[in-house]
Amino acid sequence: MIPVTDINTLISASDLLAVSNTAVAEQAQMAMARALNGAANTGETWIDWNQPLSDGLKTTLETMGYVITPRYIKESLVPNFWRISWK
Repeated sequence: MIPVTDINTLISASDLLAVSNTAVAEQAQMAMARALNGAANTGETWIDWNQPLSDGLKTTLETMGYVITPRYIKESLVPNFWRISWK
């Protein structure tokens, strides 16, 4: 990610390509961290996540001790709907 302090600096195309190639994964991880940390700050021990969860982020979370469970509504699996807990 390009630091805010460099946002007005012209950066080489190859450096921008490197940022572009990792931006989606980094943004997804930051969004997940924000959701998990915000829930923990209110005393929760889980969140429901209703966005796509990449294999890489899922592996990272499981490695860190999180439990990831697909969610069902009326016995039907709901795509991109997960319970993520840290009990």
